[in-house]
Amino acid sequence: MSYQLFSNNSHPVEFLVIEEWTEENAIAAHFATPHIQQALAEIAPLLAQTPDIQKYTLLA
Repeated sequence: MSYQLFSNNSHPVEFLVIEEWTEENAIAAHFATPHIQQALAEIAPLLAQTPDIQKYTLLA
């Protein structure tokens, strides 16, 4: 549904991406697409560490 990219003010090479998805299946389908798989493979050597992916639920 949406995503936002943030840069840490204290560490400008540290980033946070907040994504909003309609359902878990949509996330799985997204990460299974060939272009995302290729992008993740190509970016891996450029990263200082493995991305820390966490899932949250909006409490409203």
